[in-house]
Amino acid sequence: MGRRLWLVIFVAPAISGCGADEAVGGSSSAHALDPAFDPVMSAYCDSLWRCDWPGLLELRILAGSPERCRALVYRSRDSAWNRDLEHAIADGRVRILAPNVDACVLAIEACTPYTLSNSSPCGALFEGTLAEGASCQRTEECDGDAYCRSDDRQCPGTCTRRTSPGGRCKSSQECGAATHAIPLCVSSPGATGGTCTEIPILASAALGARCTLTSTGMPLVPCEPGLWCDHDFPADSGVCRAPIAIGQPCAARDVCAGDAFCQESRGLCQLARVGHEAGDACDPDAHLWCDALENLTCVDGRCQVIGDGSLGSSCDPGELYTGVCDEGLHCRPHLDRPFGTCAVPGEEGAACSAGSDCVSGSCDLDGTCAAGYCAPY
Repeated sequence: MGRRLWLVIFVAPAISGCGADEAVGGSSSAHALDPAFDPVMSAYCDSLWRCDWPGLLELRILAGSPERCRALVYRSRDSAWNRDLEHAIADGRVRILAPNVDACVLAIEACTPYTLSNSSPCGALFEGTLAEGASCQRTEECDGDAYCRSDDRQCPGTCTRRTSPGGRCKSSQECGAATHAIPLCVSSPGATGGTCTEIPILASAALGARCTLTSTGMPLVPCEPGLWCDHDFPADSGVCRAPIAIGQPCAARDVCAGDAFCQESRGLCQLARVGHEAGDACDPDAHLWCDALENLTCVDGRCQVIGDGSLGSSCDPGELYTGVCDEGLHCRPHLDRPFGTCAVPGEEGAACSAGSDCVSGSCDLDGTCAAGYCAPY
């Protein structure tokens, strides 16, 4: 079984509606999300070969090129999150903030640190039309600096103004947008809640200088491009270092040079590889992957095609980009065997174990498919 390859992409919950800039909406297009999705994803895939985005080396290696990256990303586009957002844009409940889309693309192209945080243009691509206090299904529907809140995470939620710095919070989603800073809910060990805090982003540090990550509220000091922050977990501060050369000793969280990862079993930096043919050797734990664009999945140490995507064929529910199920189907997992089955998502009231089992993308607490998409905080 292959590992899931996560990507902080367009469908991440960090993207939220806010602001009152020039907006576009009300389109009847079946792809109402394209004016935001296309330029942002194109810039993002191009940036993987220029920027040191944390945690995204796997995508760059698996894709192999910006064009293949875009093909992989588009495989994840037909999600309930996106489908519902397109409907909301088409009927005017949500608008795309065109100036923020342009600013987001520029920030990505410039490899600006923390480009995908809530306080950046990339974190505010949409504006809702629902006023504070209105019932909501998702944050993008809410106007201004508000989010869709539901204490039990069930719908409907309520459009709620985000908390100002110094106010009490349970998650960072509750904290209001900041300028040149990251809004974060900072809590003490063992505490049940925290305080909304604006974390300033300071100038990047040079080789050998002090750097910081964030969880305790101290200012963020990223490293200069090409360097990484070497810190002892769970400490938030460390030292900027150059990536470790291939073949040199490393520890689990160390950053290796080029397209290499720290192979923990050997304690050495080694190149990652992608198998492009059925039968090629694979081992996700050793960073030997299979080509998702060829619908290959790692099975018992070999890349295999496990299904043709048709209704009833086998699929791998643990892979984000293999996309072995045809459009309109999803990979339904089984508890008693490693692979799932390509199936039709259920309508309202159908039995479900996860949101992916449902056309709406939401599975209620009673184990049945909800009527509509539900994603409050």
